[in-house]
Amino acid sequence: RGEYGAPLALAGPREAREVTASFNIMQSRLARYLDDQRRMLASINHDLRSLVTTLRLRAELIDDEPLRAAMQRTLRDMAAMIEESLRFARDDAIDEPSVDMDIGLLLRELVADQRAQGRDVALCEPKEPALACRCRPLALKRALTNLVENAVRYGGGARIRYARKRQAGRHPHLTIAIEDDGPGIAPEQLENVFKPFYRLDAVRHPETGGVGLGLAIARSCVEAHGGQLVLENREGRGLRALVTLPV
Repeated sequence: RGEYGAPLALAGPREAREVTASFNIMQSRLARYLDDQRRMLASINHDLRSLVTTLRLRAELIDDEPLRAAMQRTLRDMAAMIEESLRFARDDAIDEPSVDMDIGLLLRELVADQRAQGRDVALCEPKEPALACRCRPLALKRALTNLVENAVRYGGGARIRYARKRQAGRHPHLTIAIEDDGPGIAPEQLENVFKPFYRLDAVRHPETGGVGLGLAIARSCVEAHGGQLVLENREGRGLRALVTLPV
């Protein structure tokens, strides 16, 4: 599930020990590479934020009010794009340790956060009282929040359902469905919207916001948990984001 563990013990026949040693070396190199990448991104993040802050201060000195307001909007959008881009590149999901988490508790917290902001978000509790899975709670909550906010943004509200599924020949898994009553998405675009910076609307509207990374971040996080995220149009009207996680 995207986690790096301790080096494997060298045991067994010579061929097995050689393969294990090679695997340990590869894992160590990957860990160092990712650590270097995170440090570099942290430095870039700091430098870009400093530049945007400087430009904001200079924009305040512009006497022309319409021009000043336009500059401030542009800088606000730039700051949001920088933050989302670096968050996507960092892939913070692999930094947080995995724990056994009550998914119902996580979803209730998410819904409470959304309602506190005046958003129409409802949670449909399953008959099974407690459903747990091993996950990185903060990363998973962020991914689900992205999906809920998309549903609210384009559908006016969101309904969340979750349940444990058992199918013959498969390990049990957890499903989380986030539904809305919006216009849905053309079938040929259902995969395209997961591409970084891809937007269905050609122009970024202030009413909808976003830079086209929310779904890409959500899918990256879910897949880092060993799960899947797909979008499907609901019968009649609306969209469903379906998250499947191993338990």
